[in-house]
This record gives sequence, structure tokens and C-alpha cells, in this order.
Amino acid sequence: LDLVVDSMFKPGAHERVLMVAPYAFDPSTYELWVPLLHGGRTVITPEGDLSVATLARLITEEEITGLQVTAGLFRVMAEENPGCFANVREVITGGDVISPTAVRRVLEHCPNTVVRSTYGPTETTLFASQTPWTAADAVPAPIPVGRPLDGMRAYILDDALSLVPAGATGELYL
Repeated sequence: LDLVVDSMFKPGAHERVLMVAPYAFDPSTYELWVPLLHGGRTVITPEGDLSVATLARLITEEEITGLQVTAGLFRVMAEENPGCFANVREVITGGDVISPTAVRRVLEHCPNTVVRSTYGPTETTLFASQTPWTAADAVPAPIPVGRPLDGMRAYILDDALSLVPAGATGELYL
């Protein structure tokens, strides 16, 4: 429930969410519960071909306002059809290293879209931190893991589980 009520899910951006993930995969938590608990709709993708062309068509035809795609799928969509997100208010991506080139390309073609990079191990149910990127932002390489969600804390600790000084190497604990 903490994920669904996080302040990052502002009204409007998640009114019509495209369900791309299988229901047993973490992203389905966002795809089902965020729109439904905020008065929106989940649009189920049809079985079969989920090519970039099919996803782009569904995004347009179904007037999708928000969706979550893996970093790999986001990169392919950014390469093949970056403009397919033009009417999407927010695209959430993560689950692997996010290509800064892909983020920049989508924002170039879709200046009104927010691309939200996310990070989180499976144990946090989808993600624990995030950063929203807009066309006005200088997207760095590599993309940082971002700030923790509401109610979440992130610590960089050493082997003795003590906080490390700023800039020092350590382990990320959520």
C-alpha cells in the first residue's frame, strides 16, 4: 500500500495505465493498483504480439497517460519510436541499468512527458527510490538511483554497518 499512496503518483498522470507486465511480475503492482486506487483505469494489453509498434498503437488508441516498462524495453522503444510517448504524461522505467541516451531521446521527442527512473530490489516490491526527468533536465550518465519514496530511508553503510562519509564507498541499505 505504501507504494500506491506515495506522493510521486500525482493526480492525472496515472488515469489510464497500460498493463504490460504479467500479473505475477512486480510492475503489475503499479499497473493495477495505482490507477484503480486513484479513480483511474488499467488497460490490459491483448495477448500475442507486443512489439514496439503494437505498444505504440495501444498507447495512442487507448489514450494512455502512464505506464511502466523495463529499462530494456524502454531503450528499444526510445530507439525505434521515441515519439510514441508524446501523449503519455509519465513513463516509469527501471529494473536494470537505465540508458541515459534513451531518456534524453524520449525527452527530446516528447518534451511534455516525464520519464521517472526507478531503483529497487525485489524485496521492496517494485522500487524504493526514483528520480523524475523532464526535458529541462540535464540527464547524467550514469543515472543515479534517486531519492527514496515516502516512508523509505536509504543508507550507505560500511562492513560494520556504520554510515560512511559523503562520497565514500559502501553498501546501499533500504
